[in-house]
Amino acid sequence: MPRSRFFRYVKTRFLAALMLGMVGPVWAQTEMIVSGPVYASNSQTSLFSQEMAQQSLLQTLARQTTENAPGKDTGFWMENDDSFGSTANTSTPQTFNQSDTLFMAGDSFQMGDGLIGGLNAGYLQSQSNSADGLSGIAMKGWEVGLIAVKRGTMDFTAEASFGFDNYMSSRSVVIGSDVSQAQGIFNGIQFGLSAQVGLPWESEGLKLEPLVGLRWCRLGMNAFTETGADPLNLAVSAQSYDAISPYLGMSGSRNFDLGKNSLLTPFFNLTLSRDLLDETPSYQAALSGAPSNSFTVTGNTPDPLLWGAGGGVQFSLNDAKFYAAYNGFFNSSQNLNALQVGLSLAL
Repeated sequence: MPRSRFFRYVKTRFLAALMLGMVGPVWAQTEMIVSGPVYASNSQTSLFSQEMAQQSLLQTLARQTTENAPGKDTGFWMENDDSFGSTANTSTPQTFNQSDTLFMAGDSFQMGDGLIGGLNAGYLQSQSNSADGLSGIAMKGWEVGLIAVKRGTMDFTAEASFGFDNYMSSRSVVIGSDVSQAQGIFNGIQFGLSAQVGLPWESEGLKLEPLVGLRWCRLGMNAFTETGADPLNLAVSAQSYDAISPYLGMSGSRNFDLGKNSLLTPFFNLTLSRDLLDETPSYQAALSGAPSNSFTVTGNTPDPLLWGAGGGVQFSLNDAKFYAAYNGFFNSSQNLNALQVGLSLAL
């Protein structure tokens, strides 16, 4: 049964640059560091999560749809995902930690001649905090998606998704003994397209499948102005970021017949991808006390190479499937670890 994970953690590829702003001449020529949360950084974490969600989704779809009973719709599915990870930064603080909870549900159906289509929707809550505790961003997101899977000598899997995100930020502005709390509320959207081709090989319940795929992600965030720390509130410009990543991989599974119409299926997947655009997050901002003195905040360029590894087990009883899985994604600057449990029903 396909499990859609189009939208997972919508917070991870651009959370790596700290908000560093210089208070200009208006402030008696004093250069003061405005420490705090990461509007460039937030986009880094978000885009990274979106990419990983797409890649995990395609692997899941490719595995699940091969196991459906002939002539049956793939049916209804639901899944709960919990994840945690971090984004490293060369500025202070050096790390942003994140945690996410996602609930997804959807339905998929046979469209004839080995073609499966599907719809899904999901809701996500996510939190990122700087290692020094001075800044954080909470996000709530909603997403809808479409999938298509074609089985044959070569397997083809594709997905398209659209999401709407709402962010609430909080950062401590510390100048000497004075501490102010700047807060921001802003919205964003995300788009995703991805496709994967596999060449399956099966023998006596064992399946191995080399994979090649391509994903595109776009993340947009609206402009906004903070409140609560005037005249050090920031007016932050709109942001948009893209990632285009080809990848290679291998997936595998093995069926064990337990009798009485039940199967136990352990599975694994390995991937290696590279972001071709390799964007460094940056945006324009100005302090509310000096609106004419805008400056650019630039984040870190993340490692474009990304390793993925995951595995799990599925228990099938008649037309019901229960599964638990782990997926991890790692490079020198970021990591994301996801635990999933789910149920699917062939109706």
